[in-house]
Amino acid sequence: MAGKTLEQIAARAKSGKPYVVVQLKEALAGYPVAEAYGMYCRLLGMDRPGALRQSRAASLLGAAREKAVFFLETESGGETYYNRPSKVIGDGNQRDLVCRSRTDFVACFENAQVACLSSAIAFDGQLLFDFEDWEFDQVDDQLELDSRVFRSKGRDIWCMDSATPDTDIKIERAFMLNGCHARAFGHWMLEYLPRYVAALNAGVMPPMPVLIDNGMPPQHRQALETLLPQGCEAIEVPLLKSVKVKELWCAPSPVFMPLNEKLNEKYRWDFYCSPPWRFRKIIARMAAAVQGGGRDGRSRRIYLARSERSHRKLVNGAQIEAIARDYGFEIVLPETLSFREQAELLAQASAVIGPEGSALLLVYYMKPDAKLAILSHPDIEGLPTFTAIAEAAGVVTTTVTGPFHAKNETWPQFSDY
Repeated sequence: MAGKTLEQIAARAKSGKPYVVVQLKEALAGYPVAEAYGMYCRLLGMDRPGALRQSRAASLLGAAREKAVFFLETESGGETYYNRPSKVIGDGNQRDLVCRSRTDFVACFENAQVACLSSAIAFDGQLLFDFEDWEFDQVDDQLELDSRVFRSKGRDIWCMDSATPDTDIKIERAFMLNGCHARAFGHWMLEYLPRYVAALNAGVMPPMPVLIDNGMPPQHRQALETLLPQGCEAIEVPLLKSVKVKELWCAPSPVFMPLNEKLNEKYRWDFYCSPPWRFRKIIARMAAAVQGGGRDGRSRRIYLARSERSHRKLVNGAQIEAIARDYGFEIVLPETLSFREQAELLAQASAVIGPEGSALLLVYYMKPDAKLAILSHPDIEGLPTFTAIAEAAGVVTTTVTGPFHAKNETWPQFSDY
């Protein structure tokens, strides 16, 4: 962002991409809030900006217990468990992660509102976010990444109301899968789809559409469509639009996921753990939804390639792919396939190799006792949050590390190697 003018930042922010929009909010942070909001609206060309008001970020769980018209706790939280690293070949900073489980529940709020690329539920004058009270204080989260939040300081926020409330979409009943990370495949597979599957597994929801964000890759919607009960549909929420829902159903992610945490002395990978016993139930339903197309007795070796445009580059990727090909591995770029093709391919695999990245969450569809080799740089402290999910799928994982090529000092996980 250094050296760019406000106009240049705003031109990119018109795409609606959360990490670009938040750069504009950050560039205006030195101005008084009312002046900054006026500049923000003008720079983005908003003819009818919504009202800016002070509010509080509140716990989804707390509000659900106190004010939801339906609330079912399916599993209590607070249990200590561990995500342990898999076998590692090479250097690494792996360790046991000490975890605390979240409360699992299904809830329905009456007369609530959601917006495109917002993880918040607007309800009773507050914005509800998927954190438990004890979780919020673990990290310093920058809630401005959310499309509804203009400025924040802890839980105190300035939020943006709908610019055109008279044209907001109105729906009788829906399940919420909107969020500022919903366009990212890793988040979609780790955070969003699992909450919907867990809610379906509870067996208490009536049939209803599912709200998703505009502009998502087609594979995201295809993954959701494998899970939708008969007669249910996915409804896209347009950019800059809100949806008012008479009965809004929701559930928490099995994994705590801040919006945009600061990497300071409070940050610890232990806060982001995956409970394997919950993922077993989720994986069973997700795998069953595509069963039949891929499990035909064939056994394949798959190398999941990673786009050169991605961060966390494997700089000698071409050489590694050549070696894998010599050993009978098929080189596959997952984003060139439909979601069902991806899932069915992994269901046929006896062995999978791939650079560490979101595509590895296709492990949900691998058969038990299949083998997965993860290629990574040495900063693998947080990797047990993923290998715990592979363990839940019954997949045997090994991590192979190589040296840093260009280390990202701010966020080492994004380093080239």
